Amino acid sequence: MKIQQHAHFLAGEATYEKDGTFAVRHAGITEVNASAWPARAKFVIVTRLELDVEAAAQLHHMAVRLWHETTGEITSWRQPIAAKVVDVSRPIFVNTLGTVEFIVPMEGKIGIAAGIDDLQLPILYVLARTVPGAGTASPPLLRVLPPFQPHGPGKRGRKRRG
Repeated sequence: MKIQQHAHFLAGEATYEKDGTFAVRHAGITEVNASAWPARAKFVIVTRLELDVEAAAQLHHMAVRLWHETTGEITSWRQPIAAKVVDVSRPIFVNTLGTVEFIVPMEGKIGIAAGIDDLQLPILYVLARTVPGAGTASPPLLRVLPPFQPHGPGKRGRKRRG
């Protein structure tokens, strides 16, 4: 029985499409910002797996645990994973999208550990930082930023003069 991980990352939003694919926005989150703590955070854990025929015939479970480096465990859960086999001669893929919303108690590193049965997935880390003006609701909402902006904020799509 073989289960192989092809992708495992955090995104701001992800949805399943009718054709069996999924759409992802703000993929690769590594940082969340808030103007005050505690604050709410929400993101999607996106995982893509390839299963052999034997593994696809069984029900699997994904266990996820989130913790803060200072305060300890934030939340944990298990979700079932089942594969739909259409043609055994083709690779069998499973996409899992796990939306998580939780309270971040303070600045610091947040870890997300996940595993599928006995397969441990890479630990994902998110840095929670205080950024003035990032959110002012009560309780403050985190503003999720992508990790890299090649043209700097607000410069994308600007035409050059000259």
